[in-house]
Amino acid sequence: MIKVHGEFYYIDFKVLDDFLLIEDKNSNNIQTTKETIREYNEDMKLYNTKEIEKEHIKHKEINGVRYDLISRFIEDLVLSYDDDGETDPMLGSNNLEKLSNRFKLTFNTLVNYNILKKK
Repeated sequence: MIKVHGEFYYIDFKVLDDFLLIEDKNSNNIQTTKETIREYNEDMKLYNTKEIEKEHIKHKEINGVRYDLISRFIEDLVLSYDDDGETDPMLGSNNLEKLSNRFKLTFNTLVNYNILKKK
């Protein structure tokens, strides 16, 4: 957890997982395909054709751009925020001006998408 102005925040991994997944119009995770196989029958001297159905489990796909952005946001959040004890939580907005724009953008984006939540 990270403490920002006296409040503890944590990353909600369930929300993060849902945010990164590519939405699939087909909610079914099993994909069925039909395949035609031709076999030569030596005894009858002809080809037999048969169709078989194959089922494949469709794995979750993530949005690569969102993944890169969010992973960098989380890295920036952890690495760029340093509460050195010099800030006074009672001063409120005056202390917010001391934070970098990078941290503000990261923090606000993660809070806005409910990825970063107040404990």
